[in-house]
Amino acid sequence: MNIKMFRNVKIQKKLFSTLLLIFSVPVLSIGIILVLYTHTTLTKHYTEQVTSENIRVRSVLFDLTTNLYNISNNFILDSKLTELLSSRYSDINDIRKHFDSYKDIDTILEQQTSINEIQIYTNNPTIQSYSHFIYCTPEIKEKNWYKSMASDKNLFWQTDIRTKHGYTCYELTMYRKVPLPLVKDFAILVITVSDNYLKNRLDNHSIPSMASVNNEPLFYDLNSTSPEHTMPESLQFQEFYNKIYKGIEVNGKKTIAVVSTLQPYRTDDYVYIFSYSVRSIPYIFRITMTCFFVVLLALFIPCALLYFYTGYFSARIYLLRQAMHQASQDDYNIINSFKGNDELSETFSDLQIMIQKIEEKEAMVYKTKLREQELINRQQELENKQQQIEFKMLTSQINPHFLYNTLETIRMKAFNEDNFEVAEAAKLLGRFMHYSLENIGTTSTTLDKELYYIQLYLKIQKLRFKDRVNYTIHVEPGLDPEKCYVLPFLLQPIVENAMLHGLEKSGNYGLIEIKIYTENDFLCLSVQDNGKGMDRETLETLRRTIRTKDVARTKSIGLYNINQRIMLCYGFSFGLQLESQLGSGTCVSLHIPYVKKD
Repeated sequence: MNIKMFRNVKIQKKLFSTLLLIFSVPVLSIGIILVLYTHTTLTKHYTEQVTSENIRVRSVLFDLTTNLYNISNNFILDSKLTELLSSRYSDINDIRKHFDSYKDIDTILEQQTSINEIQIYTNNPTIQSYSHFIYCTPEIKEKNWYKSMASDKNLFWQTDIRTKHGYTCYELTMYRKVPLPLVKDFAILVITVSDNYLKNRLDNHSIPSMASVNNEPLFYDLNSTSPEHTMPESLQFQEFYNKIYKGIEVNGKKTIAVVSTLQPYRTDDYVYIFSYSVRSIPYIFRITMTCFFVVLLALFIPCALLYFYTGYFSARIYLLRQAMHQASQDDYNIINSFKGNDELSETFSDLQIMIQKIEEKEAMVYKTKLREQELINRQQELENKQQQIEFKMLTSQINPHFLYNTLETIRMKAFNEDNFEVAEAAKLLGRFMHYSLENIGTTSTTLDKELYYIQLYLKIQKLRFKDRVNYTIHVEPGLDPEKCYVLPFLLQPIVENAMLHGLEKSGNYGLIEIKIYTENDFLCLSVQDNGKGMDRETLETLRRTIRTKDVARTKSIGLYNINQRIMLCYGFSFGLQLESQLGSGTCVSLHIPYVKKD
């Protein structure tokens, strides 16, 4: 039903809908894939950036907390510090005398830029607050950190809120119990991390981060834009945590964020690290929408062009249909209203030609009958000539038989008189003449027969010139000469030219190398001699000679003839190629189509 309805649709709508469907499906498919791929790639890119920054911050905080733990170990194991905290002092001068001699805390503060402050809280009533040592007053003992130390904890981390120079700062602080076994008491070591150190090490303005201990107020925040100075409320914290958030809101803006946890050494506390990219979501949305609108534009412009093109095309078809309808009503007075040189214009021209032929039908029928009679007369004349040629060919075969019988008689007589060289020469000459006469008038022969013919020719020449003439024939492995067709007498003029001109002054040892191989769909044949060669000027003259016919020329006629035969048989893009260098011989090669027997 749908096919029948489609057949009844006007050609403009049919053509427009078909082309629109063919064009829109791949464009939309590729466009959707492009948009999704762009969105996925950008999201992955920003996620990897945020994850990498989060790992970096966590690594810095891990090194920092581990280093402070090791420093605190040195204080706990320091017997001099334990003795200072366990001793009893008479007055302030006695305290200054002993505590001024203890320089380890000042040394640590000078060496470690990550430490802002080191304080030791003691319960020794004889120690007044002096330098880095502070007596635990009742107000101090009411603080939560002191109560935690007094109960069961030996080490913990927390965020301390302090006011410096009129503004509130949040500092990461380590609290650790210092056992005093001599007096059965303890002191508390408090090490505060420098917030300047954290900013110098952790600040990355393209990907900011936050950090807090046990979800307390942030001890590190690059932007410091959170009013409560806490992590985003939508986060769900766990002890061991590493999660990626896509679309979480930070200060009212959707971001890509990564949250991970770090447990400092020998504590039950957890440091939560929150890294996020503020510009990731808007940038991904902007690029994705740009790709989407590009796809829509790539679809809209061709649709508009298709609409105008199909309208123009259907109007031309309508004009052609009107002209054909007029001709079908025997009205041949058709006005040429077609413009252009496309197929429809050619169809309209064909219609005019058809009308013209209809009008000339009777005259053409009469002329056709006269032509048929003339053809019959010519055919009879050709048949008579063919009979005459066949008669002459039968008559001409008498001479070759006479020559064969004569050569065989000479060969047998030489053989009986033990003149084997003359016998061999007569045999070779007979076979040579037999091949020549057998292939006169033929257009093709097999490659193995042509090579056999060349070998006969070279053997006859070797009988004449002995060791001055030598030859080798190389056939590519896998190439079957019996299944390959070539022109007869294709190589003989080339080999003869190499004999006459290439080896004429070559010395005592002349060599002709014949190579036959395939290259793509071509059969390649080359004849190389080791003669004296020729200079560049002579080579160019010879190349012109084999391409241009000169009636007065007596040299290189064989090469000119074979070159013409190759071009007439295989096409004018084929022919002989000549290469030569003075003192290095000459090579004549040709490439022809590889014609197989099957």
